[in-house]
Amino acid sequence: MAVIFATSGFLLLAYNHYAFGNALGPYTAGNVEFSLTSLMTFFGLHLDQNQGLLLQSPVALVGIAFLGLFFASDWKTALLVTLVYLSLMVPSALHTNWYGGVSFSGRFTWTAAMVFIIPVVFGLIELSRLNIKGFRVVIAIALVLQAYFFFQYTFANVDILRRDPSTPLEVYSVFFAPVHAWLPAFYNVQWAFQFPPNYAWMLLTVLLLI
Repeated sequence: MAVIFATSGFLLLAYNHYAFGNALGPYTAGNVEFSLTSLMTFFGLHLDQNQGLLLQSPVALVGIAFLGLFFASDWKTALLVTLVYLSLMVPSALHTNWYGGVSFSGRFTWTAAMVFIIPVVFGLIELSRLNIKGFRVVIAIALVLQAYFFFQYTFANVDILRRDPSTPLEVYSVFFAPVHAWLPAFYNVQWAFQFPPNYAWMLLTVLLLI
């Protein structure tokens, strides 16, 4: 494991040096910011209706609900998964190229989502043991929702690129236009912390975790 880790790290440094002339990568001073915008972005990476992991793939809410049991079952693995997850999400939230710039909505969450699959799968297994009907309902909803998303970006010409902060809320939503006003929107720091659905969904997530 140590050899694999060292080799991987060396190859990454070598690639950065070749591609950017800097072993640590392309970023320079000023690319990281601690501000209300970065705090908003951290919440948005989880809950924004376009950018958020939990809204792009709501089945991940099962991982939130069973995170406590995950820690109770194997706290070392759970702690490792949490730390790796945060090591990906926190820098993404602090990076001033907010949400990945002019890129696909949710791009800055995709790597962390691969890590969060672990507690989600754990939660689904536990849910199937506790309530098989509930498990089947959750899976059915997840499949239908992802099929709807697929139809939208494949056949309906939905623009899945990041929306500018000046975008009116009425035309902001990528997939949830009919219910956009009820869903969290963390993309404009001037009003994101005064938008009631943002607090409602944060509270719902905390209650689900508890």
